[in-house]
Amino acid sequence: MSTRRTRDIAPGGGRDATSFTEKWVPNAGLVFGIAASILIAGGGLLFSRPELVLIAAPILVSVVWTLQRRPRGEAPVTVETTIAARSAEGLPYGVSFRVPAETEAVAVRLYERGRTRHELVVDPATAVALRGQIGIVHSGPQEIIRVDYALIGPQGGFVTSPTRGPRSSRVIAPRTLPLRRLPLPLRMFGLTGGHDSARPGDGGEFRDVSQFAPGDRLRRIDWKVTARRAQAPGDLYVRRSFSTADATALIMMDSRDEVAELVTNRDASSRERDVPTSLDVARDAATSIASAYIKSGDRVGFRDLAAGERTIAPGGGMAQLHRLLPTIAQTRPLGASKRRLRAPIIPAGAIVYVLSTFLDDEAARMAELWQVAGHRVVAVDTLLPTPTDGLRREQLAALRMILLERRGRILDLGSVGVDVIQWHSPDGLSPESQLSVRARMAASGRARRPR
Repeated sequence: MSTRRTRDIAPGGGRDATSFTEKWVPNAGLVFGIAASILIAGGGLLFSRPELVLIAAPILVSVVWTLQRRPRGEAPVTVETTIAARSAEGLPYGVSFRVPAETEAVAVRLYERGRTRHELVVDPATAVALRGQIGIVHSGPQEIIRVDYALIGPQGGFVTSPTRGPRSSRVIAPRTLPLRRLPLPLRMFGLTGGHDSARPGDGGEFRDVSQFAPGDRLRRIDWKVTARRAQAPGDLYVRRSFSTADATALIMMDSRDEVAELVTNRDASSRERDVPTSLDVARDAATSIASAYIKSGDRVGFRDLAAGERTIAPGGGMAQLHRLLPTIAQTRPLGASKRRLRAPIIPAGAIVYVLSTFLDDEAARMAELWQVAGHRVVAVDTLLPTPTDGLRREQLAALRMILLERRGRILDLGSVGVDVIQWHSPDGLSPESQLSVRARMAASGRARRPR
C-alpha cells in the first residue's frame, strides 16, 4: 500500500488532510459465503440431498455476482478536516471524504477532543460534507478531532483496511476578561505613560506652587497666585504637577501542574466529567491581565516558572501583546521542576503577578522574596473549588489536610503584604463571575497608591 500524507496546522483554524492509496480485500462475510455454499452443495451431492443443493444455489449465485462486481485497481482516498474559528456555541468542524466511484459506503469513527467517540456508516454523497460542533472546555494546545475510516465496496463484499485519518490539533485561545481598574507598582520609573509618578513634571496631578525658575514653561505661570504673592517686580509663580509614567507588570505563571479536582470519585460519571482546570484559569487570568495593562499603555513581561524558555521581556504596544498571547495560550504542564536556588530577577519598580494553585511552597516562597525585596506582588489563586459530594471519609480527610496547608501558605503571603486574588470561573466566565473578578481587581487597585 503506497501512502502519501500532508498536514497543515494553524492555531484557531486551517485544514488537515491525509491522502492514502488503499487496496480492496474480500470481506469476511464474502469468504464465509463462498465456504458455506461449497460445503452445503458438496454435502447435498455427496449424500444425495437435492434440498441442500437448492439452499446453496442462492448463496453461490450471490457470491458470484459480488465477485463479478469486484472493484478494479486501487482506491485513492483523501480525507480533509476543517476547523472554523471559535464561536460562542463552540468550535465548528467539517470532515470531507473523496473516495473512488466503486465505494458504496464509508465507515467513519470520529473522536472529539479524544473523549467522545462517534461511529457511523454513510454513503459517499454524505461523506463529502460531514459537519459537527465541539463544545470547548479547555484552552491551550489540544487535539480537536481524530478520524479513522474504512471503505465498503459493492454489496459489502470488498472493503479496505481500517486507516488512520487526520489528527487535527489546535491551540485554543483563552478567554479575555476586560479589566477597568488595575493595581499599580509602589513606584513609577517609566519616562512617560498614563499614571502619576512621584517626580515633578508635566501631565499629572497638581503638586505645588513655586517661584518661576529656569526651565519652567511660561504657560505654567499662575497669574492669580502671582498677583497675590509677588513681592517685587518680576516675581512669577508657576503651578507644578507630577509627571506621568508607565507601569511595568510581570506575569509569573506556575505551570507545573494542572489540577481539575483535588479529590475525584472513581465512578464512571466522575471520570467522564470534563471540567476546567487550574491551568485554564491561569491562562484566562494571564491573558486578561496582559491585555488590560498593554491597552493602558504599560509594559508587560511573561515568564513560566516551570519552563525557563517561555520568557518574554517586558515591553509595550500591540506588537508585544501579539507576542504574549500565543505564548500564554501554548503554556502546558511539564511536570515537577527543580527547586530554584534563586528567584528570577525582577526589574525595579515592577508589579509582579504570581499565578499558581499554591499547593506547594515554591511559588509562595518566590512571591514572598519579591515582596520583601520591595516589589508589589499580587498572588492570583487559580485553584478551582473541589466538590465534596459523594466523597468517602478518608477522601474528605485528605482534602481537608491539603486545603489547610494551602490556606496556611496564602495567609503567610497576606502577612508579608502580598495581595491575594481568587480568579476562578467554573461557570465559564458568567456575568456574575466576571463582576466578581473585576471587583477583586478594582479593590486591589484602590488598596495602595503609588509613591
